[in-house]
Amino acid sequence: MTLEKKIAIASVVLCLLTPHIFSIYLVFADSDVLAQPEPPLGQILLFFFNLAWFTGPMIASFILYTRLRSAAVTSAALLALALYVFLSYSLLLRDGVQDGSLIWVIYLIWGVACFVLSSLIALFKPAIFIRSAKSAFFSTLIINLLAVPLAIMIFKIM
Repeated sequence: MTLEKKIAIASVVLCLLTPHIFSIYLVFADSDVLAQPEPPLGQILLFFFNLAWFTGPMIASFILYTRLRSAAVTSAALLALALYVFLSYSLLLRDGVQDGSLIWVIYLIWGVACFVLSSLIALFKPAIFIRSAKSAFFSTLIINLLAVPLAIMIFKIM
């Protein structure tokens, strides 16, 4: 296994573990669930709903890059993680519930936009994504960064 693949695996694992920890914090931190013999079913379902809601856009942003190069997966996963951490931090600083739901809707639209862009890239396989690890890393980073304004524009049109 090459170093490029090891880095991609580590970035994906880090990307997927962070929402797990944040979901545990959101659902179980303010309650006495761990002190009870059996946790309530509602909180367990809320945990899995939050987990699916948070990890869905992440996985959608990098899953199709596995058909190209590992550096493209690394770039997309690290960008998804950085955006997730930024939005989570900004959510913790806000008090309103509507602001929090708006943030995650924009994040979901970004994940869908990244999925659509990555499906086009995986379908046509441009040479810049296959040539070298560095070109795949930076071109994926630029494409997914452009998906953020695209997602915001789509959200404002709706």
